[in-house]
Amino acid sequence: MPDISIVTLVNKEEVFNNCLKKSLDKQTDIKIELIKIDNTNNQYSSLAKAYLDHFDMINSDWTMFVHPDIIFEGKKVLKKLLDDAKDSFLQDSNIALWGVAGKDNKNEIITDICDNVTCYKHKYNSYDHNKPFIYVRVLDACCWLVRTDFIKEIGFMTSSDGFHMVVEEVCMHTSLIGKNIVVLSSNIWHYSPSNAYNYTYWREGIKVIKKHKLDYFITTSTFYKKPFLLIKMYASMISCYFVHDLLHEKIGKKWNIKKDNNTEEKYE
Repeated sequence: MPDISIVTLVNKEEVFNNCLKKSLDKQTDIKIELIKIDNTNNQYSSLAKAYLDHFDMINSDWTMFVHPDIIFEGKKVLKKLLDDAKDSFLQDSNIALWGVAGKDNKNEIITDICDNVTCYKHKYNSYDHNKPFIYVRVLDACCWLVRTDFIKEIGFMTSSDGFHMVVEEVCMHTSLIGKNIVVLSSNIWHYSPSNAYNYTYWREGIKVIKKHKLDYFITTSTFYKKPFLLIKMYASMISCYFVHDLLHEKIGKKWNIKKDNNTEEKYE
């Protein structure tokens, strides 16, 4: 039986092979079950559906959902993450979700991963290493861990369409049933910039709010609350559509730039 199942949806083979696959091949002292979801031909228009369709392939007690542009920077990074998750669960059995980046109750980002958001390798230092884990309200989607029985129990939002709000919806659902969410320290590099979202980000967020009847909306990049929560969400969606999507399309036509219809709402 594998120690952990790694689930990843792959849009570009080159990114997967050079990042996640290469770093997973170097991991030691851990049995890995890799569940690679092929989306190189845009077979899936919903990340939630892609995950749900592969639930039956998971054979371990722990499952990690991870982007293909994640690099584990060390031979025992994955083992340490899993060991830390298990240790934290012994300390607090009410923890249901673990991640490598998240936002806490003070609306602050908690992580020590690297990323390329500013077009070069940037190291975050917001994680307090005096603590084995830190409680947060929501996790970043790039890499998160869960006990398999729990995620199979709560599932994913079946109305989800697109590639946003999957882990965010799981986090909000988890919080509503009284479970805890934490971030662990990790030696990870998120290779691609985290700027690939369009109006569907807000559209899916509105679905989450309506499904769970929320009076707030929180992700690692956004925090809205009442009053006028849905008005703020719709305003952001409309603004993003006209400024980001239509402007991008017009610039693309002017400069003859070809655009994949799904590219901007999918991570690499």
